[in-house]
Amino acid sequence: MFKVLFFLPNVTSIVAAAMIFMFVLQPEVGLINHFLDMFGLPTSPWLSDPSTSKAGVILLAVWHWLGFVIIICLANLQAISPELYEAAEIDGASSLQQWLFITIPNMAGTFAFLFIMGWISGLQRFQEVFVLGGPGGSPSRSLQTMVALIYERGFGGFEFGIASAITVLLFLIILAFTVLNLKLTRLKL
Repeated sequence: MFKVLFFLPNVTSIVAAAMIFMFVLQPEVGLINHFLDMFGLPTSPWLSDPSTSKAGVILLAVWHWLGFVIIICLANLQAISPELYEAAEIDGASSLQQWLFITIPNMAGTFAFLFIMGWISGLQRFQEVFVLGGPGGSPSRSLQTMVALIYERGFGGFEFGIASAITVLLFLIILAFTVLNLKLTRLKL
């Protein structure tokens, strides 16, 4: 049941999820501000203020991607041999030592994969930003991303050369981050 509950946001259309978040983050009648007000905490204008609009998009992105991370980590945890934990327990290793010396090293590849996928996903962010902030990334372009700029220049201004140049630049940035992450995590291709 928990696997389904955590993975459900990931299978939900990001456009539908963004529309729900527009209601949840609405300044006057939004659920988050309602709960903040219930506990006597200061409310926020969320998507209508440039200083807080990014937090709303980050909240949506984390909620939408969390299920994927949980499922991948759970699959890797289940792939670790129980004999390793039994042998460590026989040798007198505490739970913390088992976690530090068995679980974390065996999940290093998974963490590297998730880190690389997170960077790529973050740099290619478009749909939720477009739904929450419109084509210009309002308020005050605070939600503007490279992919939104490509869309704006290519399809809004018919400046296909500039859009293509930004696309190549985005590809090179993603390639550089991926190679750097592979080098830092010492993963083989």
